[in-house]
Amino acid sequence: MRNSINITQQEIDNIYQKWEEEIKGDQLVYDGILSIEKWNKLDLRVMFLLKESHNKYYKIAIEPVKIRKGSGPSFFPNILLWKYAIEKAYISHKKNTEIAREMPNYKTFDEWKKNYLDSIAYFNVKKTLGGSSSNPKIISEFATNHKLILKEHINLINPNVIFCDDTTYFAYKNIFEFRHYDEIKGDKILFNEKYVKTNYKPKLYRHNNRLIIRFYHPSYFGKNRRKLYQKLINSLNSQIFDEFDFA
Repeated sequence: MRNSINITQQEIDNIYQKWEEEIKGDQLVYDGILSIEKWNKLDLRVMFLLKESHNKYYKIAIEPVKIRKGSGPSFFPNILLWKYAIEKAYISHKKNTEIAREMPNYKTFDEWKKNYLDSIAYFNVKKTLGGSSSNPKIISEFATNHKLILKEHINLINPNVIFCDDTTYFAYKNIFEFRHYDEIKGDKILFNEKYVKTNYKPKLYRHNNRLIIRFYHPSYFGKNRRKLYQKLINSLNSQIFDEFDFA
């Protein structure tokens, strides 16, 4: 996976056109890269693999980012914080320093919300609108039925890091036709356990030269955002990136 990229608007328009043909008759959710200009310049490209979009929110990548959109009050705050955490780990790797593990005060993010948020890729597995809650079976069926174009779209975006929840983790494996990661041998194997400091989540995987972080959905409200941030940052260390070639 090349790290220097130059995705064009024409390539994005072409994949949207393919999607319009793929799901003819349904409302397409236009998602993916939020700012092509910023995405092409990033050292670390972070994508959030989500299930589906709700409440007629389908112009995700073709309108200015709306910080208050998303399913629940934790949605964008967690996206911002989790992206911040993985970037801290990556910067520490490049500088060969320890990771600063304190969580920033979310209120101080106001100065850079607009510039920081649209430097992600926001990607729903299901490219048609959903209801107030997602059915994992429907998400899985959509991934199965449309895996070729989903794979093409993800590979076009070319993220270095993908955040998944359980549903989208299994959808990703389905799209790329892998068995359980713990059965994969050779250079696709999961990091050994010394890198994982939490009992359950997050879990960190490598798919080729791509870091997969199996964590919670950004709207998860079972724990407050500080606890979620600590679970994530405490599972990371700068040596994780020794497993990858993002240069």
